[in-house]
Amino acid sequence: MSIANRTLLLALAGILMLALVPRDASARTRKVEVDLGKPRVVKSVKVRWRHGHNGRYRVQTSLNGRRFKTAARVRTGRRHVSLRGRRARYVRLVGHGRRPRHVIVQAAAATAPSADPSGWSAPWRAGVLPAPLGPSRGTQRFVAPSGSDANPGTAALPWRSISKALKAALPGDRVLVRAGTYSGLAGAGADCGGSVGACVYGSPRGTATAPITVEAYPGERPVIAAMVSFPSAQWFRFSGFIVDGAQAPEGAEGVSLGNTSGAAPSHVEISYNEIRNFGRGGNHYSQGILHFSGSDDALIGNRIHHIGRQRFYDHGLYLKAGRRVVVANNVIPDITGGYGVQIWGDFDDSWVINNTVYGAAASGFIVGGNNDRGRPDRTVTANNIFAGQTGTADSQQGYAAREYQPGSGNSTRHNLGWANARSTAFYLALAGPSDNKTADPRFADAGRRDLHLRSGSAAVNTAESFGLLLDADRHSRGSAPDKGAFELG
Repeated sequence: MSIANRTLLLALAGILMLALVPRDASARTRKVEVDLGKPRVVKSVKVRWRHGHNGRYRVQTSLNGRRFKTAARVRTGRRHVSLRGRRARYVRLVGHGRRPRHVIVQAAAATAPSADPSGWSAPWRAGVLPAPLGPSRGTQRFVAPSGSDANPGTAALPWRSISKALKAALPGDRVLVRAGTYSGLAGAGADCGGSVGACVYGSPRGTATAPITVEAYPGERPVIAAMVSFPSAQWFRFSGFIVDGAQAPEGAEGVSLGNTSGAAPSHVEISYNEIRNFGRGGNHYSQGILHFSGSDDALIGNRIHHIGRQRFYDHGLYLKAGRRVVVANNVIPDITGGYGVQIWGDFDDSWVINNTVYGAAASGFIVGGNNDRGRPDRTVTANNIFAGQTGTADSQQGYAAREYQPGSGNSTRHNLGWANARSTAFYLALAGPSDNKTADPRFADAGRRDLHLRSGSAAVNTAESFGLLLDADRHSRGSAPDKGAFELG
């Protein structure tokens, strides 16, 4: 129902949003929704019932007003619900038996986050997968368009460039980058895979107990108008950016790990970034993310789209070499040249799980190698959705998943294919097939590239559990997880 009266009250504890429910509302009201105006950290919800009646209800939250996740299920007798700092703009009650008199949502105002970020949650539990990178609990540093690289990097005197932060950050530091557009350095050469164009690059060196984080300031989306490279980073996280290649040179990658003669990266997390528009104007092949080398890394929750213009050599994710790498929850639509995800080379003992690839110009996924680059061994590719791949110009194109000279011990299983150009969606022998199916994932709106699931999807509750705790929206995954990058809430 719509709320006729809303009053915004300022209090010492933060923001209180009071939703007054009209008296003429139905006696069996099913929904009360509160708009907080912008994303906030929701602390609690209080409900005052008419005539002292407490009904059963669910508290749901959303950042965009379209996709809601249940935050709490409340039984009779509870008027106060703690949400423990869930980030949301919209809060609603669903399913109470009688209309409440009013609903109060208490949310923290937008302030600088703490050094131990309360919003951080482990993306998966250690077990089948190696332990994820932990939070950075040390000194907060800042980057802003108004800053200077001669500054100390404090909130009052921030740095100006992300490259400065990558070089200056110490173990445990958490660098928060304010909104704005950031360019790279020209002529980086070997540190950016030989690129002569603009590049943001560095090799931060954290430790197991004090990783370094460089991430977007909470609630903001800074843009990097250049390629990004981490030649030899260790115990490091890069998260929350838009990396836009519209002005990048031909052949540039969006983000690359390794791609240098130095030590390979290790324990690097590339997470929740949007990477777009690389290689669309040239004749050289490009990648959204290139994992050239590295071990114990994680590529998780990234949105990668509009990469390349060729039909064969471009990739959303190109996994050339690595060990114990987790590739999960990535959303990869519209790879306008080439493949959604390709493993090609000595990429071993890794997991490509719960990704969604839609509308690649070649195939959704290919795994293989050759004598020159080596072959992947003991790599699991599972729980992915590969839909709408269009290419049929070559024998490797138009498939949900395709093998080409893979190594040994690989497993391609529990994947879902749909509406791909080839009538036989899965072309697998050595690495399967094992429960790879062709069925409708029932996307929310594939035409608009909303690749969330709808009820009745063949992906719902049918995935193998690898211990993933969050999906691509950082919403909780259920005990019976769904295939693809998104969990149906």
